[in-house]
Amino acid sequence: MDLFPYKLRKNQKNIIQDIKNNLIAGNNFIFESGTGSGKTICALCSTLDFALKNNKKILYTTRTNAQQRQVIIELRNIKNKKNERKIFGVGMQGRNNMCPLAREDPEIENGTSEELSRFCSNQKKLATSKKNQGCNYYRNFIGDKDKVNSIMQWA
Repeated sequence: MDLFPYKLRKNQKNIIQDIKNNLIAGNNFIFESGTGSGKTICALCSTLDFALKNNKKILYTTRTNAQQRQVIIELRNIKNKKNERKIFGVGMQGRNNMCPLAREDPEIENGTSEELSRFCSNQKKLATSKKNQGCNYYRNFIGDKDKVNSIMQWA
């Protein structure tokens, strides 16, 4: 409970303990609760506590970008309370939200996933085959061998 950054509400202590007990036992755990009941913070606090004590990592997946933002906000609140250097998170989203080249072109930005995928593939091919053509972000990325090597070691 020492990671919990807020005053505990009704049932949150029980939810956190149930998650911890299932993690320790190696069981799956599913719970359902209404919007605003604190599911995200309960799941984060219990799994982070377990992960820190057992040298584990957490992969927290969400369906929507709004849910992902909530996880990152709560993670920051936990980190600020605990001042724990081992706590950090990375949000990852699809090309539709992350591609800087597509954001520069409203026609591409509003395209379907399939259109954006084809666009990206063509831009990468141009960037690797023709000088000063294609996606300049990709071209700059692959041009920096140290960056590519450090990412490959990290992965």
